[in-house]
Amino acid sequence: MIFNAIQSNRYDIDLINPLKNSQRLIKQRQGIIVQLMLDNQCGCGDAAPLPPYSNESLTEISWALEELKIALKHNSNYTKNDLLNLFSLYAQSVPALHYALDMSLYDILARKEKVPLATYLNSSNLDCVSFSFLYNGEINQSFKTIKVKFGTSSIDGDIQLLNNLYHKYNHDVIFRIDANQAYDIEVFLDLIQKIKQYNIQYIEEPLSSLDIHSLKIIKDQCDIPIAIDETIFQENYKELIESKLLDYVILKPSIYGGLKSIFEFCDYVKKYNLKIVLSSALNSVIGNLADIHLASALQLPYDHGLNNYALIKAYQGLAPYNKNDSMIMINDLLGLGVCIND
Repeated sequence: MIFNAIQSNRYDIDLINPLKNSQRLIKQRQGIIVQLMLDNQCGCGDAAPLPPYSNESLTEISWALEELKIALKHNSNYTKNDLLNLFSLYAQSVPALHYALDMSLYDILARKEKVPLATYLNSSNLDCVSFSFLYNGEINQSFKTIKVKFGTSSIDGDIQLLNNLYHKYNHDVIFRIDANQAYDIEVFLDLIQKIKQYNIQYIEEPLSSLDIHSLKIIKDQCDIPIAIDETIFQENYKELIESKLLDYVILKPSIYGGLKSIFEFCDYVKKYNLKIVLSSALNSVIGNLADIHLASALQLPYDHGLNNYALIKAYQGLAPYNKNDSMIMINDLLGLGVCIND
């Protein structure tokens, strides 16, 4: 493939309503759209680090991208592996950029083959990807899986919220509780006694400090499945996964790194019979669709937290789904499904 150019565009997108969890308030997301040009075709990726998960800054991403631009020679011929190796070399310390670069290349390769990006990655990809719904003040009856943030008010307030939602939705709806590391062991054990009668699929990141000892304590007294998210970015995450005390791993792929490392991580997690659910880092439409294709390519048959339409105004008119869609058909998409040049 002949390398033509690589360009970048900074973006700042506002959330429709600020998203609050027990640790922080998110009002806006910033990122960099990467446009790779090969054989006069454009492929797009989205590099959007998410504090405090990400260690890299947008400035560091820009520096790494400039170094890569110098290394890539205009009108030179590169194979797919040549480019993937260069991306790995120049983006090794900036995982969000590594993800964006890989996706921009696979976007082009899939478009050349006239297939969805997910199908290019895995010919046995899922035909559709299902969505969960993040409750942020709105009731949406289109979804069967609802994620609720706990730890943003009092314990009693969170329990009352869950009770209200339980009675507003059909009783076949299941809930995911995301505590964002809000509780100590004693408070958490008291909480689960008060909510265990609801249809709870799992509780995500329940403790402010999660280790093997604390995990054993809560698993001995809690029948509700436990999931980790933030903990993936901590040093002891493998010990927790290998303990066989966890049930789900929540992965934000767009900030984890390149596709090779993501596939390796998922293979590792599946060895311990853990279910993997993908979650959004609130990227642009380009980053969001990359995550959706990845869920399809990884054959993850769960409801993923990837419908951002109701959260980000910039999706309107660009995303190939709407806020009431509980799934998206992958075979309707070509390559990534959207390009900044469209």
